Amino acid sequence: MRLSKVKRFSLSSEQSTQTSLFDEAEAGARASAIHYSLIETAKTNGLEPLQYYQHILTALPYADTVDKVEDLLPWNVELIKTPVS
Repeated sequence: MRLSKVKRFSLSSEQSTQTSLFDEAEAGARASAIHYSLIETAKTNGLEPLQYYQHILTALPYADTVDKVEDLLPWNVELIKTPVS
């Protein structure tokens, strides 16, 4: 069964709302916001979120300049794109 983009986004938003109930600390809430933002931005750019996370976590320690960090942004990464349904 294929879900529309809107439905998939709303499911992600519902999940993040449920998860945020457990973020009692400001730092936890901020970390969750960054996490969900990275996932949604990766999806928007046609990337598989897990593959994107693996890529940035592997490459980030070697990104010693601003340009190298910017190369890790989802719209600059050339990974296998997921089909948009």
